[in-house]
Amino acid sequence: MKFLKTFALFLSCSFLFTSCFEDQDDVRVAASIQEIQDFVYRGMDYFYLYKSEVPELAENAFPDDSNYQAYLNSFATPEALFDDLVVEQDRFSFLISDYRALENALNGITLNNGMEFGLVQLQDNGQIFGYVRYVIPNSSAAQQGVERGMLFNRVDGTTFTENNFNDLLSPTSYTIGLAEYDGENINNLEETITLTKQEITENPVYISKVIEEQNQKSAI
Repeated sequence: MKFLKTFALFLSCSFLFTSCFEDQDDVRVAASIQEIQDFVYRGMDYFYLYKSEVPELAENAFPDDSNYQAYLNSFATPEALFDDLVVEQDRFSFLISDYRALENALNGITLNNGMEFGLVQLQDNGQIFGYVRYVIPNSSAAQQGVERGMLFNRVDGTTFTENNFNDLLSPTSYTIGLAEYDGENINNLEETITLTKQEITENPVYISKVIEEQNQKSAI
């Protein structure tokens, strides 16, 4: 009986001391810039298709670790290091800081207000306007009645110019001012529409129809 009491006391003490130790998997430790750049370099060194065309990725590129660390430290950001390792003809490689954003993009999930548009500049007077190419179903644009073919030339009351359209269209929420084309100029309409970006899962097939003609069905 004494043995059992002693064992129980030892077991209690064991749990007490064990609870004081943190599970390292649950502790988030921010990586340093150099650690991130080392990760980027090693990834490029292992996977990059054009590795043979990048001198810095050669097996004998750095005679020792100090030279390698000096190379990493010569870049202010991981993005700058990545750009130095990507060859000019490579149009497909990119670096993203948030893996969740990448996973969402691969799954068709984007932060979007649902209005897919193009921008046009009139040659005669330099006016810039947008036109709606299509509207994503169940999006903010769809809910606000945006339709394919609509024209707009201002955001939050500010008219588009060559220098401001990117900034005007970047916020999470903004209001577009509709417009019309009279054959020569883009003229403001009084109607405005407020759009808000939200996470949307897009269907890769935008539209599908079955056409029946002479008892024959064909899908498009």
